[in-house]
Amino acid sequence: METLFVHRYSGYCKLYDCCFISCGYTGYTIILNIFTKQVPSLFISLPLIKLGIMLFIFGESVNFYHHLILKDLRNDGSKEYKVPDKGLFFYIWCPHYGWQ
Repeated sequence: METLFVHRYSGYCKLYDCCFISCGYTGYTIILNIFTKQVPSLFISLPLIKLGIMLFIFGESVNFYHHLILKDLRNDGSKEYKVPDKGLFFYIWCPHYGWQ
């Protein structure tokens, strides 16, 4: 949804790059799934599930907010590189990835 409605790209992405990135995310998901299945059911409880859901929603909200900041850098339709300075970009150069 972000790719369709939020992102404004300065150029195009090669098919090779898209495949490489997609394979990276797929590999990460598979590894994460393997490790998640190894967590003993002793640690799975309703309060922890609720906490996990709340942290996920918070992280995705922070991610979405910072993608909106990046989108607003190109409101005028320019294709030049601009450095964001709002939100957590003031403290870290990639807050839209650091919270996930």
